Amino acid sequence: MADVPSILISSKMKADAIEAKAKNDSRMAEHNRKMAEFQAEDAIERGKVEEAEYRKQISSAIGSQRAALAAAGIQLDSGSALEVQEDTAVKGELDALTIRNNARREAFGYKTQALNINAQSTFDNITANARARSTLLTGGLRGIAGTAGGLANHYGSVPKKDQEITGKKED
Repeated sequence: MADVPSILISSKMKADAIEAKAKNDSRMAEHNRKMAEFQAEDAIERGKVEEAEYRKQISSAIGSQRAALAAAGIQLDSGSALEVQEDTAVKGELDALTIRNNARREAFGYKTQALNINAQSTFDNITANARARSTLLTGGLRGIAGTAGGLANHYGSVPKKDQEITGKKED
């Protein structure tokens, strides 16, 4: 007769190992998801700092323009002097908005990564649970088949249909 307890214990141990690996993988995925979320928040914060610094640079550049124009005795609030200042301000604003937009795009990439990690983790857990159940079911069926084959051998006949399961042939 087949060693049914060994078959069942082996199947249970394999199923437990599958579940343990799934739990570990899930913890790692959760860590990776949190890191991607952190990176998204960091990208936004870095973008805010960079945007603010750039705005200061533009203000400083406009101040330098005004000082140079005033030193040359040029009227600051009209004509081409005003146009130069407005042009610098508009281009500076566009660049500042580009910095903000780039930071948001970077953050969006990290948030998408976090969502993908979460979805993959969920799928992996479902797959691992199915594999663990399948391992238990297969082990149980092997145990039943081994017991049936052993009983049939003991009582002297193995029906043809059961030969495929047990691998035993009638004499």
